[in-house]
Amino acid sequence: FKPQDISFVYTLANYYSLIISRARMEKEMLQRQVEEQLERERFELEAARKQAEIEMTRKKLETEREAVRELKRIDELKNEFITTVSHEMRTPMTSIKSSMDLLLSGRIGEISKEHKPFLEIAVRNIDRLAQLINDVLNVSRIESGRQRLSPGMYEIAPVADGVIATLKTKLEEKRATVANEVPPGQTAYFDRNALTQIFTN
Repeated sequence: FKPQDISFVYTLANYYSLIISRARMEKEMLQRQVEEQLERERFELEAARKQAEIEMTRKKLETEREAVRELKRIDELKNEFITTVSHEMRTPMTSIKSSMDLLLSGRIGEISKEHKPFLEIAVRNIDRLAQLINDVLNVSRIESGRQRLSPGMYEIAPVADGVIATLKTKLEEKRATVANEVPPGQTAYFDRNALTQIFTN
């Protein structure tokens, strides 16, 4: 080969080498751009997915809060209804019981032996209904958080004696006996009214 031919070949080789190097660089740059674009798209998709999850969670929580509010409203309506009906029933019951007690006392005239047992049954049923209403009201107060207790250190025996005295008539009717075996001076931390109600029930 002539020197000019060799020089031409070297020049041509260098030219194609530059072209190849440039093409390789452009390919690498394009590949990086594609990878960066794919990374951005993955990031955007992940962000969109998380946003969708957050939105779904928010809607779910709002639905649950709405359900809780509705249940609370229904519960308040129920308690209001129970309280209203209970008080409406108490008024005539009190009047009926007072009339029955007055009849049984004989202050407005003697009651025949045939009629007296029926009046006594009526009085017992009125007392039972009154206790049932009180129990319903107490359950309603407990459920709504309106039941207030006043606990303290008290002797148990006097509370038991009071309950036995209250139930004396019922015990005699059923020919049953209840003995208070709580040692005198025995104390505990409790609410007197609540414990009385427990013993009575």
